[in-house]
Amino acid sequence: MQQRHILTGTAVPLDRADVDTDQIIPSDWLKKVERTGFGKGLFSEWRDDRDFVLNQPQYAAATMLVTKPGIRVLDIGCGVGKFCLVAASLTEGNFTGIEQRKDLVRVAREAATRLDLPDVRFLRGNIMEVVFAKFDAFYLYNPFEENMARGHRIDTAIPLSPLLFKRYNTYVASQLGQLPLGTRVVTYAGDADEIPGCYGCATVPFRDALKLWIKTRQVDPGPERRGLAIA
Repeated sequence: MQQRHILTGTAVPLDRADVDTDQIIPSDWLKKVERTGFGKGLFSEWRDDRDFVLNQPQYAAATMLVTKPGIRVLDIGCGVGKFCLVAASLTEGNFTGIEQRKDLVRVAREAATRLDLPDVRFLRGNIMEVVFAKFDAFYLYNPFEENMARGHRIDTAIPLSPLLFKRYNTYVASQLGQLPLGTRVVTYAGDADEIPGCYGCATVPFRDALKLWIKTRQVDPGPERRGLAIA
């Protein structure tokens, strides 16, 4: 029997026809004598198109967080579950989304069932009820801004409350500070107020909007925050 090789990796939907090798890796990159460092050349002529699939944050964030099979990722304020659904289809991670709105959780669960994604679950609840030690990595798409700015609200279910904004950010920072060295967090949009100072920013793609944070040292005694004091 002829030997077969099974290749595993991340896939993304490329909605383009007749893709040739010059588009995959432009010829200028083939002049390199090294065998490494070709990543930046991949589809480089299409990268200026903001709608190009590899320029979508959910695809990049998924691979930043899932560094090996079985990584448990928590999506804080998951909405209808877009990140979890996409990330679970791309990686071998396990994804949990938490959301306060009952109708959004229902939509997310129905989508996971239709897509047959067993490594995804959605919880209805408040982030302050979640113990972060049960997870390995975290995704935050500016989840608490709607407590501060009326323009960020999608409905009236969540109250405008600077106090709640501070409490949520304080809780997240406290939980993240207790996690092991090397813990990964991706934030998209926002000011990363919930990231404690013991995390360093490792990657900043997508015009500064998407940030990968990695815990690089143990938390200092007392509150440790970036830009948001704890009352």
